[in-house]
Amino acid sequence: MVRTKQPHSTLSPDSDSLTDHIIACVDLQKERIPLNHGKLPPTFADLDRAVRECGGLIVNDVSSSTILVATEAQYKRHGARVKAAVDRALPIVTFDWLAASLDSNAPVDCSPYHLHDSSTSNGFHSTAAGDTSVSSIGTPDAYVNSGSSSKRSINSLDTDDDGSENLLKKSKTYQPTLVPVDKEYPTKKCKVYQDGDGVFFDATLNQVDRGKNSNKFYRLQLIQHDDGIYYTWTRWGRVGESGQKKLLGDSSLHEAITEFEKKFRDKTGNLWINRSAPSKPKKYTMIEVQYSDDEADEDGAPSATPASPSIEIMSKLPKAVIRLMSFIFDLDILSNTMAELEYDIDKMPLGKLSKNTMLRGYGILQSLSDLMQTAGDEPDAIAVEALSNQFFTLIPHAFGRSTRPPLLDAMDKIQKEIDLLDNLDDIRASDDLMTKAKSQQAEKLALVDRQYQALGLLEMTPLDPGNTEFEQLETYLIKSAASTHNFTYQLQDIFRIRRRGEFERFDDSVYGYMFGKGVYLANLSTKSGNYCFSSSSENTGLLLLCEAELGTPSLKCTDADYRAPELAKEQGLISTHGIGATTPQAWKDAGCVHPDLTGVKMPDVEHTAPGASETGYLGLLYDEYIVYSVEQ
Repeated sequence: MVRTKQPHSTLSPDSDSLTDHIIACVDLQKERIPLNHGKLPPTFADLDRAVRECGGLIVNDVSSSTILVATEAQYKRHGARVKAAVDRALPIVTFDWLAASLDSNAPVDCSPYHLHDSSTSNGFHSTAAGDTSVSSIGTPDAYVNSGSSSKRSINSLDTDDDGSENLLKKSKTYQPTLVPVDKEYPTKKCKVYQDGDGVFFDATLNQVDRGKNSNKFYRLQLIQHDDGIYYTWTRWGRVGESGQKKLLGDSSLHEAITEFEKKFRDKTGNLWINRSAPSKPKKYTMIEVQYSDDEADEDGAPSATPASPSIEIMSKLPKAVIRLMSFIFDLDILSNTMAELEYDIDKMPLGKLSKNTMLRGYGILQSLSDLMQTAGDEPDAIAVEALSNQFFTLIPHAFGRSTRPPLLDAMDKIQKEIDLLDNLDDIRASDDLMTKAKSQQAEKLALVDRQYQALGLLEMTPLDPGNTEFEQLETYLIKSAASTHNFTYQLQDIFRIRRRGEFERFDDSVYGYMFGKGVYLANLSTKSGNYCFSSSSENTGLLLLCEAELGTPSLKCTDADYRAPELAKEQGLISTHGIGATTPQAWKDAGCVHPDLTGVKMPDVEHTAPGASETGYLGLLYDEYIVYSVEQ
């Protein structure tokens, strides 16, 4: 802490020296200054001496005119001194501020050194000048200050229309357990340095500026060799290329940390300790990457558990379930889909994107979609370019050296990126499930049984093709195929499934639909079948048959209307019915399929084929149902 002897004055950045200022530092364990906080004296005694030589004094209390100096971990723990500083609205700064002040023999401006609460949500807030609470990334000044009426579209990640917190704030910050050494590093006998607070010195940075044809990454790691030497490793270049590389430091930990923090601040404009703060305009953005233990193991990191002898264990699951597990956990299928979307995972130098990063990507696409729908044929060009730059910064693409990053200025382009994020999320989820499956009871269960357990299902029962339940559903599937959908079915298996939390909520995190954000359902099988993209999975797809609460009546629409959620709410309705030109002509009670479905209505295509709707001009070929509350 730094305080003046005058009880109610604040520390002035214009003071000539540290004379008349009193300094105290929070919890310097074993009288050691953390090495990763600037060029400070190595011990508490040395620091005390340096402060006294500048006319200051070290103390232990917090009063109304102190500036608290703490590490990031100390700040996040919110101990007694941090709470006292917060309660008194005192500035809380990093050790870098103290180092800079001692170096200049004058207290420097506090603003660049404030500790932020951007990664927590426990109610603590620094009230010092210079603090910000911004969710969007790197918005160009030209757009932010333009006064454009569509500025809200870029900042729509901050709050939803109903005032709820944004998706990023709702999600937890990802904390890796192991971080692999960069694949281009020249030796495997090393690991990524982890400090005493559990923080890995690893940063993945990206920057896109379409106007300058800039699409570049910067990789930054502090590497700890097995023989006790340390270097900062940097690699940079255009996304999709291996780039250039360089080692920094003199083999000491102190110098490696200094080089790492200096390079990080140079590239992002932020201190390493404030790495979760919003990125600065015209600077790199730090991308949150998700690592699996398998990746770290492949790069030479020690395995958490020793390998056991390979013993073949027979599965206890039905053959139909085994076939389905093999299909669900086939990453080649997901990779084929990514190839169709012209996204090569192998060329991505930035690793697997975290769930938080993908949610932010969805949010930017939602803002772009809003721009398209509100502005019609002439959306704000500055806003579109700013948002496109933001998206491709967060979700790196390899466009090649001669191709500019594109503008996402049309709904078909936005939808393609939504499909891409959907598939990236599928790969992430599948990888998480497979990692979980590999770690569970490996010595007792076959891998396919562990994969099944990882899905969290209470039941997956293959239906007997000879029973009524199977026959009713097969009839519904085959006879509800639409005439304009150019494919036919060969039914392989039907499963009755229940999962834990089935009646809690669905996931409606996908954006960009015709009738607003919600869960979209169809009553003709091929309407949904078209979204399986089974061409990338050897013409095999999965459809989910479920029940949904629609209410009576639904909001009726005959063409796309992105205002549907608001219109339905105004009329006290809980769903939207997009009426198609072809629709079921008869309905029946689904209790004929299974007693649990009694009271639920389903199309009666067994006796009456779908036919023309009685409504006039229709922009939709087939029905769509949209529910906006995931509990439905």
